[in-house]
Amino acid sequence: MTTLKRLKSGAFSARKSIPKHVRAEYRERFGGGWEERFHADVGTPLGEAKRALNEWVAQIEGRIKAIRDAPIAVGDSRRAS
Repeated sequence: MTTLKRLKSGAFSARKSIPKHVRAEYRERFGGGWEERFHADVGTPLGEAKRALNEWVAQIEGRIKAIRDAPIAVGDSRRAS
């Protein structure tokens, strides 16, 4: 679960972990490492930050789902089921 946190500066931040079994493929397609980070600037209203976070989480989870649903090439051992 991804939780929105308010920083001391007043900005908002959140992190989303990338599952181990899709990290290599995710890194190839989208860059990054073992997690993605969300940031909303200082002065962003809470409601707007929550809406933006939900859109961001949907985008990241959509990417992960696309990798999971992609056909696995013969001999490709990067992903297990």
